[in-house]
Amino acid sequence: MKTYTQSLGADVWDVVEEEYQKCPIVIMKYQKVEFTCNAKAMNSLLVGLPKSELVKVMDCTFAKSIRDKMSSFYEGESMVNKVKLQGFRMQFESLKMHDDEDIIKNFLRVDEVVNTIRGLDEKLDEYIVVKKVLRYLLERFNPKVSTIEKMTNLNTLTIYQILGTLITYEIIIYNRNSSTKESTFKVNKSKEDLDNSCCE
Repeated sequence: MKTYTQSLGADVWDVVEEEYQKCPIVIMKYQKVEFTCNAKAMNSLLVGLPKSELVKVMDCTFAKSIRDKMSSFYEGESMVNKVKLQGFRMQFESLKMHDDEDIIKNFLRVDEVVNTIRGLDEKLDEYIVVKKVLRYLLERFNPKVSTIEKMTNLNTLTIYQILGTLITYEIIIYNRNSSTKESTFKVNKSKEDLDNSCCE
């Protein structure tokens, strides 16, 4: 909603940030511009709300008052945000990869936690996320992690660069394991056929 409102123009976003002072009669050109910007901002904010939320802001006549009300409902006071942030920090610290999980599913969980922390205005540097992920990956990724740590500067890597590398590695491991299983099955089948022919 914020991005869409900002896309309508800086003047439109200004009336969301600073309350528009409605004049009884619009006379001056700049007053018409302010009036239009307030209307655009209100429209963009209201369109983004579900019907159940509209009742909370029906009495608002300015974009800023809509934003302030919705912020208090969803963002809460600073104390609530601190508690939320503490919970998400704990989730970040306890992140690890599950045995039945592939890299993509794991990175979706990481993204969710990291983006929530950043959404609560907490700075979380990319290199900290990268190092965290490389520390908790399953043992099957150890060779690739060692290569990444030796060959690159972890402080300049992004989490998405690592994701691409690990997806490729996971595919290679999967294909290798599949062909090994297939070979083992063929050997066992041949041995079984041989045993059956000997018994006849």
